[in-house]
Amino acid sequence: GGTATTLEAAARAGCRRVVALSSIAVYGSRRQDFGDIDSLDETMPPCPDTLYGITKQAGEAVAHRLAELHELELTVLRLGPIFGPWERPGEARPDLSPHAQILAQPAPRLASEMRADWLYSRDAGQAIAAVVDTAGLGGKTFNLGAGSLSTPHEWAAAAGIAAPEIAPDAPTVTSRIPPSRPPLAIERLRAA
Repeated sequence: GGTATTLEAAARAGCRRVVALSSIAVYGSRRQDFGDIDSLDETMPPCPDTLYGITKQAGEAVAHRLAELHELELTVLRLGPIFGPWERPGEARPDLSPHAQILAQPAPRLASEMRADWLYSRDAGQAIAAVVDTAGLGGKTFNLGAGSLSTPHEWAAAAGIAAPEIAPDAPTVTSRIPPSRPPLAIERLRAA
């Protein structure tokens, strides 16, 4: 509903370019073909398997249809898992990133290495701003992720933070990120 309201308001206000934020969740998290691919590119058909992913795919479809009806230049960005400043728990985001959980605990313990396509929030913000400022991207969908896999453990080491313990039997840090999902391919966005 929010996507429809936003695009209708943009059309009424005379905005011609719109950037809609979607999610890696449209690709699903338990696909059988994940083991056969190195990265998720934009040509891969969506296969959401959570309510969140289904709503993101529906939001993309609504945005494309309304953009067509109102002759808007729509760009869709599918964001990977984000961490960084200003994370706040709430109804829309019940879990903080593992990175934020590590910073909030004196002796954090991870359930696994939590390898994923972790994208720093300020890098995401810069990329979104660049897309907003770039004409000619209408009608296209781009992935926005780190482009490679990393772990919160690697992040902690790079940041000079004590490395969290991996304790599958007694974790204090959680993540809903599926461990088998490959990173987002971001070559199309880089080229654009």
